[in-house]
Amino acid sequence: MNLTSYVQDRQLTIALRGEIDHHAAREIMQALSAKIDLYLPLRCILDFRDVTFMDSSGIAVVIHTLRRMNTLQGRLLLQNIPPQPYKVLRAAGIEPGLRHVACSAASEQYPEYCLDAVRVGRRLFMDAPTAPRGDILEVSTWRSFVTMVHARSAGEQIGYGGAVTLAHDALIATVGVGYGDGLNPALASAKAPVLIGRKRCTLLACCMDQCLIDVTGTDCRPGDEVVFFGYDRFGNCLPSQEVALLIGGDEGCGLTAALSPRVVRAYSS
Repeated sequence: MNLTSYVQDRQLTIALRGEIDHHAAREIMQALSAKIDLYLPLRCILDFRDVTFMDSSGIAVVIHTLRRMNTLQGRLLLQNIPPQPYKVLRAAGIEPGLRHVACSAASEQYPEYCLDAVRVGRRLFMDAPTAPRGDILEVSTWRSFVTMVHARSAGEQIGYGGAVTLAHDALIATVGVGYGDGLNPALASAKAPVLIGRKRCTLLACCMDQCLIDVTGTDCRPGDEVVFFGYDRFGNCLPSQEVALLIGGDEGCGLTAALSPRVVRAYSS
């Protein structure tokens, strides 16, 4: 067992490492006493993050430190307590309080650290991006509709500044959504899919208030539903996570958070 410490504004933080057993406890208590006598802290924090094992001798360490802090009318805090030392503390009647270290991703990758609570953010809305567990459904869906459909010939240019040159004859649908609504233009560069009539069609260009989609080979008509992520009315899903990964986004909530106030929010249960 060894320990390191640092002091800031009369707060002494001591990081414990290794095993706390009968042989190590006496040495630890002597070192803790020396640190407390040297710095006279108002608050002492024992950090258990790197403690690999602790038996009942660890209780003596905690009580010893608490008594030394009481003589200074200071406070003792325990933090980053791994599961095994935590069980020992609880068995002795020492309740460290609510343990909370995991976010959505941590709860999926390291379930042993869910502990007493998880700060759930992304998992309220969507599954894991690169390794979905299949235990949560997409909550948010972004829908719009086709405003017009026109046939275009190979070689024609579409989009701002004619940025996209058609490689083949195509049927192009215009949809009333653009980057002013929060649609990321990089999705057009990535040829991201959208759902129209149960089929995945390709996003070609993104303007401020509208976008252009290749609906070649479909019977797309004005008024048809368009889904940028989420579920269509037939139950088909285009996960926001899949879409976000096309442009280097870590999580689909980057897409939902980008939606501008002019996108109407509709809630259903």
